[in-house]
Amino acid sequence: MKPRTVAWTLFLSAAAALALLLGMSVARGRQRNAMLAREQTRHQVLLALQGENARLKALQPSAAELARLEAVKQESERLQQELTRAKPVEPAESKNTPYGLGETLAARDWSYSGRLDPKSTLESVLWAASRGELDPLAGLLGFTPDVRERADALFAQLPLVSQQEYGSPERVLATLIAGSFPKDASAMTVLGGGEWPDAAAAAISARVDHSDGISRINVYQLQHVQDGWQLVVPEEVLSGYMSTVAGPPAPSP
Repeated sequence: MKPRTVAWTLFLSAAAALALLLGMSVARGRQRNAMLAREQTRHQVLLALQGENARLKALQPSAAELARLEAVKQESERLQQELTRAKPVEPAESKNTPYGLGETLAARDWSYSGRLDPKSTLESVLWAASRGELDPLAGLLGFTPDVRERADALFAQLPLVSQQEYGSPERVLATLIAGSFPKDASAMTVLGGGEWPDAAAAAISARVDHSDGISRINVYQLQHVQDGWQLVVPEEVLSGYMSTVAGPPAPSP
């Protein structure tokens, strides 16, 4: 082969190799540029997410604010409960055929009938006890003066936590009476008694029927106070219920 031919062959080979290297370099440059662009995009997205996270954290209430909101919520619930307890129970409308002596009133028809007379007071007591309406029931219970002193003394002997929970002897009795009231009571019949417009005390003989066919007759004592009638709680009933709340006596040392 002639020297000139060899030279051209080498020149062309070198040019081809150089072109290949330049092409590979350009391709690598493009890849690096693409990777760099992706990294820059990821970095910008990461910065944006970090900024949004910081903004959301700033919007969240602090621990002190959460505690304050919880305290406000609890106080609102407490006030709502007090308003519910304080709301007076409206007496039911008069029945078209009011019951009298010897007439039977089914338990489903018992209602809060007020306390203007002994019979309506007794029905209100039965309604409240059978349905667990503690505040109305507590307002329907009363004591004679000597038993009132005994009730206050027994209440003062209860544990402080029980005194705070119930608030009064009447509330203690209302809770226990409602809790022990027979769930199968089906009707009440007034057997004796009448209207006592000028009397300060009254007694009603009534029969309470049960779904099992058993009937129990009791004589209920009532007294007239400034705002109506109350069911009188006997001292033996008071002592029995209070001992239930107080629990067994502490063993002697």
